[in-house]
Amino acid sequence: MPDVQPGDIILFTERGVHNLAKVDLVRAKHLSSFPWSLAHRTFERRRRRVDRRRFLAVLPETANLDAISEQLTILKNKRDMELSKAERLYFERALGVALAEPVRTGS
Repeated sequence: MPDVQPGDIILFTERGVHNLAKVDLVRAKHLSSFPWSLAHRTFERRRRRVDRRRFLAVLPETANLDAISEQLTILKNKRDMELSKAERLYFERALGVALAEPVRTGS
């Protein structure tokens, strides 16, 4: 794992979503950071604790955070759309299997 210093901009994952943040404090088990807000195009004021296991990479200082954040949002939306499509397809197939079963007669 790369050495993380306060002030570094990191990429991390949380609940299946990738996010950007600026590191504030470095601890043995976690990083305290300020998450990037695409809506406000700045780092949020509230701190977020990032578990070291969720840390993915340190970004260069010259990274375009707006562009990266927009691309991450697009990727998340595409993934959600594919999951939704797969869920609908599964439901339709399961319904087809259930309706294709012969009807039992009571005797």
